[in-house]
Amino acid sequence: MRITRIIPIPLIGVLVILGACSPVPEIAPPPPVAIAPAPTVASVPKPAAFSTSNLTIRPYTVETASETQIGVTVTNTGGLEGTYTVVLKIDGAITKTQDITLAGGMSEHVVLTIPLVNWFTAHVVSIDQLTGELPIPDPDAH
Repeated sequence: MRITRIIPIPLIGVLVILGACSPVPEIAPPPPVAIAPAPTVASVPKPAAFSTSNLTIRPYTVETASETQIGVTVTNTGGLEGTYTVVLKIDGAITKTQDITLAGGMSEHVVLTIPLVNWFTAHVVSIDQLTGELPIPDPDAH
C-alpha cells in the first residue's frame, strides 16, 4: 500500500488516505435465495356460545288443562360443539331445565312441557332475557 494523500483536519489530527497497490478483486454476489411464503395460520374456531330467541307459549285450553308447552330457539353462535342448559322460570322460580348439545352454528327449537300451574291467574314465563305471559285459560275456547 502506498500513501496517496494526507489531509490535515483541524482539532482532530490528520486523515491519511491509503491507496491499494493492486486492484481489489470483485466479489461475486451471493446466489439468489428462495424465500418461502409465510406460513398460513389456521383459524381457530370460536368456543361454543349460546343465544336464545323465539319464545313460544302454548296457552292452557280446556283440552290441555293438565299441561302446557313453552318453547325457545337455542343457537350456538360459536364454532365448536357445546351444551347449553335451558332454564324455564315461571313467576321467577325455576320450574324446569333441559340440556341441549349443538354443533357450532346450529339452532334448535326446544319445547318444555310443564304441568298445570294455578289455573286462575296469569303467569310470567321467562327463559334468559325472553319473557312472556301464560294467560288464564278461556273455558269457552275449544
